[in-house]
Amino acid sequence: MILTLTRLLNAIWSFCFPRFCPGCAVEMTPYEDPCCLSCQSQLAFTHFEKYPINPVFQKMQLLLPVEYAATMIYWEDDAVIQKIIHQLKFGGQESLGSWLGSLLGQRLQKSPFKSCTAIVPLPLHVKKQKIRGYNQNQKVCEQLAEWLNIPLLENAVFRSKNTVQLSNHYHIDRFKEMKSAFQLNLDLDLKAPHWLLVDDVLTTGATLQSCGQALLQYPNAKLSIVTLASRM
Repeated sequence: MILTLTRLLNAIWSFCFPRFCPGCAVEMTPYEDPCCLSCQSQLAFTHFEKYPINPVFQKMQLLLPVEYAATMIYWEDDAVIQKIIHQLKFGGQESLGSWLGSLLGQRLQKSPFKSCTAIVPLPLHVKKQKIRGYNQNQKVCEQLAEWLNIPLLENAVFRSKNTVQLSNHYHIDRFKEMKSAFQLNLDLDLKAPHWLLVDDVLTTGATLQSCGQALLQYPNAKLSIVTLASRM
């Protein structure tokens, strides 16, 4: 009786307030969250976190002295992950950040990234965050910190330069645009931190390089990097 009533209420709720998948825009059932099962099955996980030497590590090591580096999902234009991250960043769907952060946390639990001592979400400039309403990387990191039991330091570094939206400007020199875009918080009181810097998408690595350089100014600091997705 209770089960039947619950199903009836779910059906009524879905009819009155339909939910659409951020990956394919198809209406979801009450049991699908935060995207449909079909889109979830299309996420192409890299499993790079299992291998210290992987393509992302090799790419980032050319830019920074990183301890570990990985990405969770292969990025492809017009693929499900692109649409999901777009909705997370520009569609106001904050819950996608928590979901992706949980997926990432599960994959990093038994990985070298557990040796990190502080999780740092790559920050937005204050003007951009005011427009967006939140930092999507922080939403990811809140869940990641819980899964890994590592402190989240959201103010370890801040964005001092309001750079252009790099994804919309392929013609610009990204490394020049990102030069000195971040500054370390000089009020930190830590001992030899091993930063885990988290961003949504890795393309050229210019943004991560700039932020990582700021974090490595801290005495005896080490740096590892992880992203939700990466262009390969």
